[in-house]
Parts: sequence; C-alpha cells; structure tokens
Amino acid sequence: MKGRYSLALVRAYVVPGKIGVYMLGRYGDYVHYVGRSDTDLMREMLDAAKRGRYLYFWFQYSPSPMRAYKTECRLWHRHKPSDNTNHLARPADTGWRCPVKGCPYG
Repeated sequence: MKGRYSLALVRAYVVPGKIGVYMLGRYGDYVHYVGRSDTDLMREMLDAAKRGRYLYFWFQYSPSPMRAYKTECRLWHRHKPSDNTNHLARPADTGWRCPVKGCPYG
C-alpha cells in the first residue's frame, strides 16, 4: 500500500483507469474509509473523498477486480473504518467470498 499522501496530490500519484484499493483518512495514520474500484481507482477515490472531508489517502493497484475485492476486505477487517461500518459488497454476479477467516461473508 502506497501512502499516506495529501489528498490534494491524488492526480500526481494515481494513474486514471486502473483497478485498485484505497484508504482515506482525516488525521494522522487513522483510516476512516476503505474502498476499491474495479474500473478507475482515481475517479472512485476522488468521488468518495468529497463525501467525508478527508485529507489523506493510501492506494494500491490490483491486477483484477477479484484481487481488489479481497484486498479491500482484508483492509476493512484490519482497520475497522468508522465511515464504512458495513461489510463491503462483492460485485454483482460473482460468488466471491471474503478471505478473512471467521467472517460471515467468507
């Protein structure tokens, strides 16, 4: 995971049109939101950032939507972000399961 970077620098660090996962925070190293994009990481991150007054971001590209989903699940379980308290949705029409042992979505 790359970061922590100032959200003002998203366009300098993130390539448009890439699959990946991201985390957003308002202060320090605390993660308030975890998300992913199966199509355009930069756009998704900027859209999510508008909703939460975030100042910082971390990101990681993924080779596939399935890998992005599984990484997002692991990050969500690890950080327990306050701004997305429900388990993450898997893409429609997939049978993907959360990879975290003991998770009811696993």
